[in-house]
Amino acid sequence: MAKLRLPSTSRRGFLRRSPLFLASLVLAACRRPQGQAGDRAAATAAQPVASSTESTSSTELALTPACGDSPVTPAQTAGPFYSPNSPQRQSLLETDTQGKRLTLTGQVLSQDCQPFANCLVDFWQTDDQGNYDNEGYRLRGHQFTDNEGRYRLETIVPGLYPGRTRHLHVRVQPANGSVLTTQLYLPQEPLNRGDFLFQPELLMAVQDSPAGMEAQFDFVVEAPANAQAQEDVQDEAGDIWAALRQPQSAYFLLMRHALAPGTGDPGNFRLGDCSTQRNLSAEGREQARRTGEAFRQRGVAVQRVLSSEWCRCMETAELMGLGAVEQFAPINSFFRDRSTEASQTEAVRQYMFDNSAKPGVTLLVTHFVNIGALAGSGPASAEIVVMRVGEGERLEVVEAISPF
Repeated sequence: MAKLRLPSTSRRGFLRRSPLFLASLVLAACRRPQGQAGDRAAATAAQPVASSTESTSSTELALTPACGDSPVTPAQTAGPFYSPNSPQRQSLLETDTQGKRLTLTGQVLSQDCQPFANCLVDFWQTDDQGNYDNEGYRLRGHQFTDNEGRYRLETIVPGLYPGRTRHLHVRVQPANGSVLTTQLYLPQEPLNRGDFLFQPELLMAVQDSPAGMEAQFDFVVEAPANAQAQEDVQDEAGDIWAALRQPQSAYFLLMRHALAPGTGDPGNFRLGDCSTQRNLSAEGREQARRTGEAFRQRGVAVQRVLSSEWCRCMETAELMGLGAVEQFAPINSFFRDRSTEASQTEAVRQYMFDNSAKPGVTLLVTHFVNIGALAGSGPASAEIVVMRVGEGERLEVVEAISPF
């Protein structure tokens, strides 16, 4: 992964010179034990957004961990309300979203202040009444950082629910690293002190603006232990891995799901019910993990992971750990019903054409028959056919690779 070196000035030094730093001076760095939680209405009434009722004798807060002079950003629990496969978007706002607007910006940095490009940043939170959407994706979404490790989120100030102060959930994963799961907090919130999870190091720097609140937070994460080894990996498919590591075109990686012994699916097959489907074996699960590790060792950042809705494809994609997995119906298997082969294949072709202008890597985890219809031949379990849109708007097979 190409990384841009930042100036040696740390985030701590920057914030001390920034107007946003003033927002972090009003809350004491100590916490009191949590008391008994009241009901939702009482909690909401007791705490206006950005209240200024904190003690005037507040001492200076410990700042967010800054690259170059502090440990990595503290991890916190994901809680019970995380949902995978959130939509990719920078704005969580919809036409009927209620609440005070909040714009959060920042970077994802290593401990030596290098930005992580193409880093997954996944957010989820309550609405302004303290409710999570556990059936859909309201106020949920993921994005990828730009070449300087920057992200931008447009959302609302989260509401309260019993036992917790206001907070945003986030998962951060560099393309070749492990996942950081944590939570972010607002300063000047009376319930911060009584929240059993609250940590001052996870406070956002916040200031009011005519459009709502503007917040800033930089995530500091550990660089992968094999970062140097990524540059030294050599194998027979070295040229294609180099191309995928620094893509100059849009590459579409059609991957057959990992090993799932047998053919087709049982007669009682039902979409969404894994117990009625042919699923990965233990060897297949290990194939999926090794394939994901091959991407990380070679420093290949995957911008988007699409999967058939079949359980063996979803499990393959999730075990690879290359980013949030999105279900994509056009790559569902048509092994049992060939009547949809032409329409599904055309939909995938059109997707490639529509997304061919911007360089990057998209992984599509699908089935033997689907890949065969697009590429002319089907790969073995967990093998990958690399395709792109060539001259004359023609799809072309670049190479077939077996990454593990």
